[in-house]
Amino acid sequence: ISVVIPCLNGLEYIDDLFKALKKQTYSNFEIIFINSHCSNSEKIEQKISAFLDLDVKVYSTPPLFPGDARNLGVKKSCSSLIAFLDIRTIPTESWLKEIYEYKILNNFDIVLGKFICKVDTSFQEFVQATTFGNNPSDSLPGSLLSMELFEEIDYFLEGIRAGEDEEWLDRVYNS
Repeated sequence: ISVVIPCLNGLEYIDDLFKALKKQTYSNFEIIFINSHCSNSEKIEQKISAFLDLDVKVYSTPPLFPGDARNLGVKKSCSSLIAFLDIRTIPTESWLKEIYEYKILNNFDIVLGKFICKVDTSFQEFVQATTFGNNPSDSLPGSLLSMELFEEIDYFLEGIRAGEDEEWLDRVYNS
């Protein structure tokens, strides 16, 4: 499995993310980390280099939008399975094992990730209550799919700052 992670900033999340990846109960994976140039790029790569026991491939690029970075990560993969995370998406220890076994058991081409938004303020709580609530919602981060399906659905729209993952998921639902 290739775990594709785009990054533009996010230094404060590196330790938690890579500690969670190090604890995965499924170990046959590589990490393709797309480090879009920002003021913290060198510090991000220094932090990642401390996780020597993980198979991490870091690609430093000029600033990229998320879809562009994900597309690059997929192109750099040699795996038949692709998983997506975002820098702020910290997986559980059993994430890869559970999603892989669920995919294989059910013979699915894709298993979508789920998220529940964390709220810190009363305003955020209000926004959460008026949108998703505490119900898990489908998300690209946390998903696992075959490279074959990814190529069928096609790449993420490039040059878009936000929403390219939702547009891509719409193509998945319609396929």
